[in-house]
Parts: sequence; structure tokens; C-alpha cells
Amino acid sequence: GYDPGAVVDTNGAGDEFVAGAVAALADGADPDGLLAFANAVAAVSTTESGAMAALPDEQTVERFLETQ
Repeated sequence: GYDPGAVVDTNGAGDEFVAGAVAALADGADPDGLLAFANAVAAVSTTESGAMAALPDEQTVERFLETQ
């Protein structure tokens, strides 16, 4: 797993994981890449309040992955 820092709201993190997995699958990611991206999306989504408001864009997730 990843350490996103201060967790604000975990509501929607599972949905965000699925969204990240679908996005990675659509981009042709291998299984390891898919899981890494989906986990990162879910982790980053917990750093803000609200499920939709906290959905990170791809650049935010990539920057997060570079720090892990």
C-alpha cells in the first residue's frame, strides 16, 4: 500500500480504486501497473473531503507514484 499522508475522508476510496483500475486497463497497463495505479488513485482520494471532489487526475497520481 501507499502512505498518502494525512487521511481526511475515506468515503469513496473503493470506488476510486475501481475507477483507477478501469483507467489503467484502458491504457493497456499490465496487472502490476494496473494495481499500482488503482491503489495510488484510492490513496490520493483519501486526502480530500468528498468522493467526487477528491478524484485525482492522472498527473496527480503519477506525481504521487514518483514519491512512493
